[in-house]
Amino acid sequence: MSKLAASFLFGTILIAAPVAAKNHCPPDTLGPNYPWLIKGIMPGDMYAEVFLDVDEEGRPTACAVGQNNVVRDQEYRACSVYLRGWRMDPPKPGTVVSAKVQQLFLIPKGRHLRAQRQARADYFARHPELDSSCYPKDY
Repeated sequence: MSKLAASFLFGTILIAAPVAAKNHCPPDTLGPNYPWLIKGIMPGDMYAEVFLDVDEEGRPTACAVGQNNVVRDQEYRACSVYLRGWRMDPPKPGTVVSAKVQQLFLIPKGRHLRAQRQARADYFARHPELDSSCYPKDY
């Protein structure tokens, strides 16, 4: 019986060790706007300006694409992403105003991604107290 208990304990430790190792990270107070992310369009990026009509509850109701360098199919995807998942903070109670909002749909490519990786490495070099494995590498 003691062999069974010992193997159960050993198996539990083997299973729990990786979980415990991942829990060494403190709560993420940096994201989602990580300081190493480079905003804006860089050469080689794919982008689309998206114009949204937003209702009183902060939900998009219509979408149009402005300047862009994406293929037609991705214009549709850009609008679809915002219509399905984007929300704006609703206005204060008593305010009945619909809004038009401009957003940037951005697909970072080679130069942009390399610059962000370098900015991330520089950030963690300046902040050795932070464990870089606790934060996303590509966002």
